[in-house]
Amino acid sequence: MNTGFFPISQVIKNNRTWILLSLVIFGLGFFSFLASYQAMPHEYVDEFNQEAFAFLEYIVEFITQSHPLIGTLLIFINNVISSFQMLFLGVILGLSPLFTLLLNGGMLGTISMQVLEQGTSIWFIVAGIAPHGIPELAAFFICSSFGLKLGYHTIINPLPHKSRGESFKFIWKEIISVLPLVVVLLFIAAFIEIYLTKALLETLF
Repeated sequence: MNTGFFPISQVIKNNRTWILLSLVIFGLGFFSFLASYQAMPHEYVDEFNQEAFAFLEYIVEFITQSHPLIGTLLIFINNVISSFQMLFLGVILGLSPLFTLLLNGGMLGTISMQVLEQGTSIWFIVAGIAPHGIPELAAFFICSSFGLKLGYHTIINPLPHKSRGESFKFIWKEIISVLPLVVVLLFIAAFIEIYLTKALLETLF
């Protein structure tokens, strides 16, 4: 029976170019901040991080004082809201996912440099980010790629042989098809971050 949804694997395969583009934009943000870190006035870097992480620090403090299950749900809900906001606001010329990719790549770059400057092992960063970061970034890149696609094909250049309205409906159908995968990935990431990452860091370091 036709449910009106596309197979998830097929949607991912058909949009691998957009996913790759998201990776490239994220990488540009990461390496541009990484390369220019030493040339930046550290007052600027500190101000950038303070503004970027003010609310996040509040969330982290609240989560660490809560029951692990509550912490998992809070991280999950926060990541779902952030990812869906980036995805759905992509209709505005794809600007939301574009700037979000650059900003998050830049934030990761500056944090990495600051941590390394303090003499922390690169493996500490990997162990602290990779376990939950892999599923979280997978969901992040899926959402950003469809946000970019939605903005490009509904505003700038419609899909071949389709109007802008038809392009919007087709891409929206793709989005609905992959949302369950995004939700599962974000929940796995939140669970790992609360239950496994801290234990892994304490065991290894």
